[in-house]
Amino acid sequence: MRSLNRRELLGGGIGLAAATAATLGSTAPVLAEGSAKGLGPKNWEALDDELSGSVLLPDDDDYATDKKLFNPAFDSRSPTAVIRPRSRGDVERVMEFVRVHGLKVSARGGGHSYVGASAADDTVVLDLRDYHGISYSSSSKHVTIQAGADLYSVHEALSAHDRMIPTGTCPTVGAVGLALGGGIGVDTRRYGTTSDSLVSAHVVLPDGRTVTASADSRPDLFWALRGGGGGLNGVVTDLTFATHPLHSQASFAMAFADSDAEEVITGWASWLKSSDGSRWASVKISTDGHGTMKVNVIGVADADDARDAVNSLAKATGARPDSATYKSRSHMDLVDYLGGGSSSDREVFAAGTDVLRSVGSSTAEAIVAAVKKRSTAGQKTAAILDPLDGAVHDVERSGTAFPWRSQTASLQWYASLTSTSGLEDARAWVEASHEGVDSASSGGYVNYLEPGDSAERCFGENAAKLARIREHYDPSHRITCGLEV
Repeated sequence: MRSLNRRELLGGGIGLAAATAATLGSTAPVLAEGSAKGLGPKNWEALDDELSGSVLLPDDDDYATDKKLFNPAFDSRSPTAVIRPRSRGDVERVMEFVRVHGLKVSARGGGHSYVGASAADDTVVLDLRDYHGISYSSSSKHVTIQAGADLYSVHEALSAHDRMIPTGTCPTVGAVGLALGGGIGVDTRRYGTTSDSLVSAHVVLPDGRTVTASADSRPDLFWALRGGGGGLNGVVTDLTFATHPLHSQASFAMAFADSDAEEVITGWASWLKSSDGSRWASVKISTDGHGTMKVNVIGVADADDARDAVNSLAKATGARPDSATYKSRSHMDLVDYLGGGSSSDREVFAAGTDVLRSVGSSTAEAIVAAVKKRSTAGQKTAAILDPLDGAVHDVERSGTAFPWRSQTASLQWYASLTSTSGLEDARAWVEASHEGVDSASSGGYVNYLEPGDSAERCFGENAAKLARIREHYDPSHRITCGLEV
């Protein structure tokens, strides 16, 4: 049996952190409509002339293509306009424009939101994918990443300097948007979340002014940007990160009998407790759409530790794997392997998440039961467990907006679909699956935001502070998504 890469394990192209953040709840004040009613074609034409980028309206040829996100489920959305800035000055001018005309705005980095945050109806979409520069400083070993850069490009640029930042794996996810929600991936146990490496940010506020946020400048805003989800206080144009050295690493993959699913889950959780931050592994319990359930583990370890990592994980499960492989890889080879290449095909899906305090036998039983339920209906479904320990726990819960500093794992519920006709049933399955693990769940990961999620579910005790900061910077709630992943 051949080994499975991360993209295949995730059901095709969404990646570890293919997610977004959006407005949580529906209590935002209504914006004044007087000036918006008087907005006409000449206003848009004048704006277009002022920008180095472009303005697309519903009647323009490219509008229907440019408004699309990764998930075709949102293709019917009708934003007021799609604007493609090419500079921070463009963003500043657009923010001034939406303020004057009483419009709402959402920003797009990669377009992978579970809720279609950057394609909302009656909203001006700032599609920042033409603003995608990456600049590395050899003296400070810091990298500045513009809002439209994707994860693959970031890893490719940094690997030339033998450096990296911890990220997810989906190649087309926006790196800046990912960091705003926290950012978890294969190096999380060693280096923490993506946001833990953040040094500073440039943010265009709702009034069009650009400010710098760091530990010493606007520390309240900096705190909120480190895991607060989507930058709801302004449009984030670029982030600067401390980078980390590359390590010689290997990938490993294991497949188990479906009857061993619960033992694999609990054994994996036990293995994490005894493994240091250089080891990472994810468990996927899935159905292939034909009634067959599969149990797979994919992992990463230092190259000289890969064999021991595989053997110790198998021992922890108490089950004999049907297959087990490992292979040393260069950094970019590992990025390609885990992400399935440098691009991602669009896919209809419904998904959700639970952040688990612990992973015991009853939780494992509930996870397997949820997947089996969908399997008997002949649907492609997965429950994916990723570690949320190691260096993540080195930061206090209140130290950044990302709140999950004492939990064990992120559990992603994922239903892959061939068309939008099955979305309602898939969404119902996700909701029912939440109930099964409710006793072990602390909430949800904001980069896997679901329809109806509350701020408390995504941010726990940090929700109240986030709300206060937002009221300070965007009291009119003009920004519905400061940057989508």
